[in-house]
Amino acid sequence: WLMLLVSSTIIQDIKALCEAGEASMAYFYFNFQSASKQGLHDLAPSLLTQLSAHSSLYSNILSELYSVHNSGKTQPSDNNLRKCLKDMLALPDQRPIYLIMDALDESPSTSGIPTACKRVLQLLKELVDFRLPNLHICVTSRPEIDIQDIIAPLTSLQVSLYDQSGQKKDIADYVRSVVYSNSEPIIRRWKKEDKDLVIEMLSKRADRMFWWIFCQLEILRHCLPSSVWHFLEELPESLDKTYERVLREIKKPNQDHARHLLQCLIVAIWPLHVEELAEVLAIDFDNAEGIPKLNPNWRWENQEQALLTSCSSLIAIVVTGSSRVVQFLHFSVKEYLTSAHLATSSQDVSHYHIVLGTTHTILAQACL
Repeated sequence: WLMLLVSSTIIQDIKALCEAGEASMAYFYFNFQSASKQGLHDLAPSLLTQLSAHSSLYSNILSELYSVHNSGKTQPSDNNLRKCLKDMLALPDQRPIYLIMDALDESPSTSGIPTACKRVLQLLKELVDFRLPNLHICVTSRPEIDIQDIIAPLTSLQVSLYDQSGQKKDIADYVRSVVYSNSEPIIRRWKKEDKDLVIEMLSKRADRMFWWIFCQLEILRHCLPSSVWHFLEELPESLDKTYERVLREIKKPNQDHARHLLQCLIVAIWPLHVEELAEVLAIDFDNAEGIPKLNPNWRWENQEQALLTSCSSLIAIVVTGSSRVVQFLHFSVKEYLTSAHLATSSQDVSHYHIVLGTTHTILAQACL
């Protein structure tokens, strides 16, 4: 179990073994942004499909499952998927098999009985209890308590970035690379002593949280030289405090727009494109008739700029092929916006708190 580590490097190393015919591998990236990358019913088919490409015996087992379910016309149950995976793994005289699951903490743990995350954890427990000598499982996640309680007793090895002595140096090196980069148009104007102070203060206060560092640097990128010291004097203590600060800095004319954008992002069941989400800014949710209406005159010519102007420090626009997709900068942004902590904060930020039930209504109104 690797806490706070990404798995891409591990996957690349094992791919070399697979290409040499010395191992089989299947991997899966959980993603809170995509409803199709969050649960057991997404994980298991992906693992089965990847494994079937390594062996005709695996492929035969998967083909049998396909046939039993009317050639794919009906969906297999969780139990069917688990059995199919176990049948593949239990074949005799196999080379090493590696299953890698990245960002398990992005599997939902707030709804469903059992939750999506609990179903995945149950599969992991069953695979470990299988005690196959050639099976190697690697899971990465944040050390969430519900994950930790189940995985910790199962693992033969745990690695946590929280406990790595070299991480503080890595953080300092990262901050230094940003602060002394010639590609930062505002930061490059700072005095050397201001740059060095930023490196020292952020490294000292980071408490091994790379994402906290990233958030502070995103704000500092826009700080004029005269504002650097003031920013450092009021460094937020945690991610929640960081997000609270970001919400407070949203200009009043943009607050309703920002809230509606964040609401739609949270409940969307598939990634929203720039063109789709920007349309929300052209909807009058507070007209005199009480029925949201589209106002074409409110559309921005530059849709990407419209979104980033409303809440740039909480969202990112990612280019995938010819499409531009909007997503939260980090899973913790979504957690914060739906948290009890935000709901009970001061009024100037608590109105950004998102209640999922009513928020689905907002998205439905926007679609209509």
